[in-house]
Amino acid sequence: YEFQVATDSLFTNILFTDTTLSTSKIVSGLQEGNKIFWRVRAFNEVLSGCFQDAPFSFTTLLGPPVLRSPNDGETGVPVDPYLRWRKNLAASEFKVQVSRNATFTDLFTEQTTVDTFYQVGTLSNCTQYYWRVKAFSANDTSNYSTSRSFTVIDVEPAEPSLANPPDSIIVAGDRPTLSWTGDMMISLER
Repeated sequence: YEFQVATDSLFTNILFTDTTLSTSKIVSGLQEGNKIFWRVRAFNEVLSGCFQDAPFSFTTLLGPPVLRSPNDGETGVPVDPYLRWRKNLAASEFKVQVSRNATFTDLFTEQTTVDTFYQVGTLSNCTQYYWRVKAFSANDTSNYSTSRSFTVIDVEPAEPSLANPPDSIIVAGDRPTLSWTGDMMISLER
């Protein structure tokens, strides 16, 4: 048997053509979310049969996006983070959900974008959020991705106030003690 797989019913854009002695064949590497056409004909050493007039077709499911960042459980995320996911070539747009709970019943935002990233508006500091993304194509809508959580910790240290010595004073000696007031903060790596 000879079989062909194409993206159009006229088989002008053939993805695969192969031969086999069996009556089935697993094909791989098909792009998600597309309509695919296929046909088969029999042949032997002397003659080749005809492909059937009307090929069969099927549509591959659009898989959910794969989330990139922030990582699941990440802490120290700024109040206005970028959420990023991998590009699915068949997807034309994405829906992003950010929620205050893991069941997504308390949404902070739900937005649609054509990009593979979304910058969330100002989130509450010291708060855990959950996020997920689904993809859309001309032919299909994916399930939501596996959700991830992150915790916003984005505390800016208060500006210190200079205390001693006072401004424009003359200081005796060569070892003055400098002092100031303010909150001691631990810097967070990003």
